[in-house]
Amino acid sequence: MSELLITVDNGPDERPRNMATHFVIVLLKLLLNLDRVKTVAYAEGDLKRHSVERYHHAENRALSQHGRIDSHGIHDKEVSKEGTFDESKFRENMEYAAKDAVHRISGVPYGRDKFLAYTAPPEDEWVVQKDIIDKMHHFLKRDTSEHRREFNFVIRPQGPVWERVCEMYDLHPGRVFSACRIFNEMTDPHTWICHYAFTSYRSDESWRGQPCDRFELSPVLDISQLPEYHYLTYQQACQLRQYYSDENLEQPLWLKAPDFYLPSKNIQRVTEEDPNFITNVDKLKSLSEMIGVAAADIVEYVRDKEEKAEHAAGRKEALKEFENDIGRLTCAEIRRRLKQFGVAIAPEQNRKVDLLLLLQAHLSKLNIQRSDFMKDYLSDDDSTP
Repeated sequence: MSELLITVDNGPDERPRNMATHFVIVLLKLLLNLDRVKTVAYAEGDLKRHSVERYHHAENRALSQHGRIDSHGIHDKEVSKEGTFDESKFRENMEYAAKDAVHRISGVPYGRDKFLAYTAPPEDEWVVQKDIIDKMHHFLKRDTSEHRREFNFVIRPQGPVWERVCEMYDLHPGRVFSACRIFNEMTDPHTWICHYAFTSYRSDESWRGQPCDRFELSPVLDISQLPEYHYLTYQQACQLRQYYSDENLEQPLWLKAPDFYLPSKNIQRVTEEDPNFITNVDKLKSLSEMIGVAAADIVEYVRDKEEKAEHAAGRKEALKEFENDIGRLTCAEIRRRLKQFGVAIAPEQNRKVDLLLLLQAHLSKLNIQRSDFMKDYLSDDDSTP
């Protein structure tokens, strides 16, 4: 194994733009002598695509089938004879609860496979001791060279887990790393950082696997409209920018924005220049090749947009007509008419739009046209139509 991909949930603790995440990723790369380690998070609202999240339903069901997990399975009270908190009893209770959880999850079917569950090793067997984690957070607390030099520390991996890893990956067990070295690799110019990803590469050319280009494609998913889940590559986006430069054209604002290589943006641009471009076979083919989307999907997307625009225009016209008659009434007039009709008005229905909808619904129930109601209302204000 020469490369590693890690997906995270973009939470505050492990999101890719977190400095602590950068530190751990570089440390992991150095520990395992990897060519590249990349951590990515899904965009907001897209967490359902995270592979780990898909297991939670089956996992939670298995954990809840036998009732709650007893956190005092061994000791009812986690206190010593002197009445103080006893950490050893607390740990025994937690280990008992962890083993119960592992027992419930192990063997639970998921798809064509089954869960394999394990308890975490005790802290004294960790590859990196807990005090190192505290030192890391303190090291990253202030972004000054003086602070980093003062609180620099050394990381020496150890323990049975580390020994086993060294055997598996043919690593030297006596590896030692300083926090300053890790920080320098975190901020190396070849390190790739964007909103949803962080990648650390080998600092020299001694590749274990295939040589890696020290850059990443940064696709932005267009998850709101068709064509779904397509994107322009970074190179294609650069080509598009180069086209505007070569033709001495001013770059549009959307091309300067972070989402400039969304397919929908490019389709919108071409549509604004030529609303009937989908009937031009050559232009449609050229756009399809440039954005990497099938021509049929582009046509479907444009027609769907046109239908939505027509529907919105129809609603706007209907609203304008609505405002020309019944919408002219004041809130007090609408309340009085509803009271004459015997319609109950809820306390929360105090906005004009709510009252208009209530009146419209009642008129429809009585099969009374709005225009007829307004004629009767204007001719005899005190009578009930």
